[in-house]
Amino acid sequence: MTSKLETGYLLNDQVKFSTLSGDFNPVHTEFKYAKRSMWGGVVVHGIHQVLSVIELFISRKNIRFFLSKIHVEFLIPLIVDTRTHVVFKEDQKNVVASIVSTDGVTYTDINFLYEEAPSNYKFVKNVKNGVYKNSLPKELSIDQVSISENSINLVLNYKLLQELFPNIVNNFPYSQIAIILSSTQIVGMHCPGKDSIFSKLDMYFEGYKNINLKKIDYKVKKIHSFFKLVDTVGYGDGFKYTIRSFFRPKSQRQMHIKGLSDLVKSNQFLGSKVLVIGGSRGIGEVASKLLAIGGAEVTITYFTGDEDAKKIVNNLKKYGYVANCMQFNVLDNVEIEEKFTHLYYFASPKIFTGNKDIFSEELFESFSSHYLVKFAQIVQCLYSNGLKRVFYPSSTAIDELINGMWEYSSVKIAGEHLCDLLENRYKDLKIYKPRFPRIATDQTLTVMPVESIPPESVLVKFITEFHNL
Repeated sequence: MTSKLETGYLLNDQVKFSTLSGDFNPVHTEFKYAKRSMWGGVVVHGIHQVLSVIELFISRKNIRFFLSKIHVEFLIPLIVDTRTHVVFKEDQKNVVASIVSTDGVTYTDINFLYEEAPSNYKFVKNVKNGVYKNSLPKELSIDQVSISENSINLVLNYKLLQELFPNIVNNFPYSQIAIILSSTQIVGMHCPGKDSIFSKLDMYFEGYKNINLKKIDYKVKKIHSFFKLVDTVGYGDGFKYTIRSFFRPKSQRQMHIKGLSDLVKSNQFLGSKVLVIGGSRGIGEVASKLLAIGGAEVTITYFTGDEDAKKIVNNLKKYGYVANCMQFNVLDNVEIEEKFTHLYYFASPKIFTGNKDIFSEELFESFSSHYLVKFAQIVQCLYSNGLKRVFYPSSTAIDELINGMWEYSSVKIAGEHLCDLLENRYKDLKIYKPRFPRIATDQTLTVMPVESIPPESVLVKFITEFHNL
C-alpha cells in the first residue's frame, strides 16, 4: 500500500524543536550562521523529520503503537521552507517512508517496524517534565573525539510536544520519544557537536517497558579520521541505537587585505566606480578587496550578510581604500539610482543542490531567476545610468558535463548567450564572461576534500583582463 501526504518545516518550528530536543546547533536555528555553512541555509533537524513522519503516520492510520526498530538515512540536508511530501509504503507492520521534494528528490528515508498497543493501554509520562536550556554546542575536532562513555540527562516538555506533535501525544510511548530525541542532542551538541552532520540512525527496542527514563548513556564506538566519521552507540534499559555522523568543514575564510595587497598595483583600477553584487562572501569578497586595493571605488552589496559586508568595508577603509556597502536582494524589483562604470555580478543561490538522476524544474527556475532574468534587468537599469563594463562569471561545469549540475550548467550556457545578446543590443557595452574552475568558497565545501583553487589565483588575471577591455 502506497500513499502520499504533504509536509513542510518553518524556521519558527525549528526553534521550538531545538527547545524540545536540546539540540541548539545554530545550523538549525540561526539564519546568518547557516547561510555560511556548506548548505547555504537553515537545515531541518533530521530527528524533527523523523518525528514528523511518525506524526503523519499516526494521523493517517489513527492507531496507537510502539516501535520495535527504526532505520533512518539522511541523504540530503533539507532546508527550511522547502516544499516536500512524505511517501508511505506499508507491508503489514513494516513502514517505509521517504521525504521527497516536489521534483522527486529524496531527502530522508525512514523504515520502521511497529506493534499496535492494546486499546486499554495507557502511555505513561515516564520522562521528567522540563525544558532544556539554550546552550552552545561543543566545538571539537576529529582528533579531540575519544572512545569513552558519557551520558545526557533527559527531560521532556509535554506542552511543547503537544504543540509540535499533537497526534503523537497519547498515541506513542513518551520514553521512545525521549530516546529518539536524545540522538539529535548527542550529535548536534556533544559529539561531533557544532560542526556535525547526522548521517544514519539504527534504533532497536527489546519489547516495550514503562520505565522511568532519566538519562541516556552513550559512547563512541568508531572514529575514522580520513573520512571524518564517528560511530556512536546509545543504550539503556530495553533499547540500543547506533548513530553515524560526520564532521562538516568550517566556513571558508578568504585572504586578508594584507595578503592581497601585493597582487595588484595601487592605481591599476583607478577611476573605476564598481558595483560588486554579492561582494560580502566568497569570490565576490576577494574581488571587492582586489578592486579597492587597485584604486577602484567599490560598493559591495549583500542580501543577509550585513556583518560580513560591513567588516570588509571597515577593514578596507582602515587601510585607506574607498569602499561602501548596501543591502540588495537581486530578486526584488531592480531600483539602482547610483551611477557605476563597472558591474561585477556574483549573486548566486546554492549551486551544489542538484540530483544526478533528476532534472529539477524548481532548481532550474531558481538559477534562471538569478543568472538570467535579474541579471538582464540589473544590466539594463545600470546601463541607462552610464554602465560600460560587466563582469559575468561563467563556469567550467559547462564543459565538464557533471551529473547533478544539469540545471546550473544549462542556465550558465544561456547566461553566456544572454551576455552576447546584451552586447549586441548596447553597442558600447562590453561583457566579460570567464569560465571559473572550482573555487574554494562556502559554495564548494564538501565533507571529503575536493581540490579547489583559491579565488585570488584566478581573479587577478580575470579582473586585469576585464579592466583592459
